[in-house]
Order: sequence, then C-alpha cells, then structure tokens
Amino acid sequence: LSLCYTPLNCAIILYVYRQSEYVLPTTLTQLYTLYTLHTLKRSAEIHYKSLDPDTIKDLNQLPEPMKHPFEALCEMAFDGLLEDQLGFDVSQLPLSLQQCPAVKGTKPELLGLMSGS
Repeated sequence: LSLCYTPLNCAIILYVYRQSEYVLPTTLTQLYTLYTLHTLKRSAEIHYKSLDPDTIKDLNQLPEPMKHPFEALCEMAFDGLLEDQLGFDVSQLPLSLQQCPAVKGTKPELLGLMSGS
C-alpha cells in the first residue's frame, strides 16, 4: 500500500483500519478525513458527554458544540499554510479555542501535533 511510506501514516492507517470495520482508505485525503472523524468521536466521548459520538459521520455536519472550534482550527491551519507556518503553539490559539472543552485545562505538551513551531 503506497500510503505507508512514512511511519506516521502507517500508524494512522492501522488505527483507522481497526476503527473503520477493517476498511482501508485509498487516498491520503480519505486517510486523514477518517482519522479526523475518529479523533472527533473520541473527543466527543471525553469532553462532550451530551453528544452521541455515533452521530459524527461527516466533517461538514458536526454537532454545534464541536463545529465552531473545528472550523476555527481549520482556518488557523489554512492561514498557517499560506504563511509557511506548519506548526503552532497553544498560545497562538484563538481565545474561542482556548476555551473549548477539549483544550481548556490541557497541558500544552499533551496537545500533540499542535504544540511547537
């Protein structure tokens, strides 16, 4: 499978494969979309107790409590690409994201790929 050319992609493929009833994505876009959906479902289980994670099926139709933070993060990532900034620090998050239940109170080093420039 040509998607396995980096160790990170291999790890994501294994995760998505197990979570997606053993269906393999065929493009990087599918891979990252499925990974993002599963990550959001997990976030809903932990941080949004009133949401049913099984209702999260499409990135374009997220439940309202998750929609704005996700769109703000996407905008931040897009702006970063335009400015050749591929990483960002927690302090650069908009206030609305800093108050998001999935981020609020989390140690910066636990935010994974978001931390560090």
